[in-house]
Amino acid sequence: MHMDATEIKNEGQVQSSFWTKGVRFMAIGAILALAIVVCLMNFFNPLDIGPYGLLGFFVAAYAVIATILILTVKGAIFISGREFNQRHVYSAAIAAFAPIMILALSTLGQLRITDFVLVLLFEAIAIFYIFRRF
Repeated sequence: MHMDATEIKNEGQVQSSFWTKGVRFMAIGAILALAIVVCLMNFFNPLDIGPYGLLGFFVAAYAVIATILILTVKGAIFISGREFNQRHVYSAAIAAFAPIMILALSTLGQLRITDFVLVLLFEAIAIFYIFRRF
């Protein structure tokens, strides 16, 4: 059974469809960002691309990771039948920043176990703040 409508009626309750316009926009943006990451990794040398190229790489990588996490959280919440709200988006966006920080520290050659623990601590505090605030 193919369901393209934005709302599905399920036993008297109205439940939003997973593939809303926002989700489609995020998926297309993630595919474009992934294409940028792949092009930057295959066609350019990190020494020749300069600081703006590295910034573009990290922004595109963050966009891909954040979109994957947001869609995963939205899918899990959609399956469970609970309500999806902004704090879920905020927490997924904060969690997506951890791999970027670890990758940046690794690029600089400064990744030690203490740095890894500090990144995880920062993430835990930030997500705790989001869930307490919103």
